[in-house]
Amino acid sequence: MVTIALNALFTTLSRRGTTRQLASAIVICVICALLVLPAIVWYDLRFSNDQSTLSVAEIETMLVYIVLFGWVIPISTTCSYCLFTLPRLSMTAAHIPSQKSNKARSQLPRYQSGVIAPFVHNEDTPWGWLEYRNGRFQGQRLELKRVVVTIGRGEDNDIWLDDDMASRHHAELAWDEGQVYVTDCDSLNGILVKGRRVRGCVQIESNDLLQIGSHRFVFILSLSKGDTLSGQNDPLIKHVWRSSLDSLTDDDNLLPDAKSVQDEEMLAPSSNTEICGVIIIQDGEMRGQSFLLDRPVTIVGRGVECDIVIDDSSISRRHVQFLRQNDENYVQDISSRNGTTVNNEPLSSPHLLTIGDIICIGNIHMKYELTQAMHAAPLALIIKMNGPMPLRLPSKHKT
Repeated sequence: MVTIALNALFTTLSRRGTTRQLASAIVICVICALLVLPAIVWYDLRFSNDQSTLSVAEIETMLVYIVLFGWVIPISTTCSYCLFTLPRLSMTAAHIPSQKSNKARSQLPRYQSGVIAPFVHNEDTPWGWLEYRNGRFQGQRLELKRVVVTIGRGEDNDIWLDDDMASRHHAELAWDEGQVYVTDCDSLNGILVKGRRVRGCVQIESNDLLQIGSHRFVFILSLSKGDTLSGQNDPLIKHVWRSSLDSLTDDDNLLPDAKSVQDEEMLAPSSNTEICGVIIIQDGEMRGQSFLLDRPVTIVGRGVECDIVIDDSSISRRHVQFLRQNDENYVQDISSRNGTTVNNEPLSSPHLLTIGDIICIGNIHMKYELTQAMHAAPLALIIKMNGPMPLRLPSKHKT
């Protein structure tokens, strides 16, 4: 009982140790106290009345029993608790915003079993990203689109971590009125935010470093509608971002002649037929195939509406786009699930391609080269049907 009081007093004065650690130390001390009761009964019934009949072995056994459960285990537990517990962080120390009362925090969006959380904006627009900062996925970004995003070792989570140090349902990220909160779901190892262990719910800001299990992420908040890329250094700031499919949408305000001219302009290859950019696929079933970047916009993804279709589960429906301007080619990520890297550097803005650049989308690597147009296959042309939806020939050749 003395050790229980010492543990509680130490936690109160030094503000160290989590609630779970304190409870574990108290439970161990209580069990030891209960196990000492048989020794007290033995002392009253046997040692006090029949000392002459007791063997030396019996007395030594009981002494060892009393020392073990009455002294060694409780004192060892107390010493371990005092030496190895981390500072106990309150909600204030974890930078919970003061304007949020306890009642308001309890009303934050939370995961509900069997209920799919709604999207904050829409299915294609993320409100933020988690970017890996270690491991084999370093540099790749995970999109955050729903109001509540679950993280853990269980495969039913929105973000699945193959990590024994992560709990089955470890943490949640919640969007609430433009603010983002991370909640620890009573995990075994907790969460580190900017290197500090937190419990419960804390608000996080863009570029905050999170550690869940052995995985480290940097949280990136999406730009607001009024923000743009750091524009003055952006080589494509005046470029009109559009897909090669935009010209196929019905627009009653365009005259028939104008629509025909627009279709021909978007579908026709570049006039420079001598030297042209080309990407060569390095992995997967399409390894070795090359495609000319001879259009103003060339989209690569898993969806059949893309200019280059790569059927791989690690690639988003519309993953990346190549843009051709002034006989130069740029690459830009289209808010893909797993992100895009160029020469192992995360792609956050349009990147000017040079010979030999390696573009990684999901598990697929592509190499950028310059070649004569006749040496690479042009992209499949779009065939317009009578209905409103276009039919695109797949870029994946049948074997």
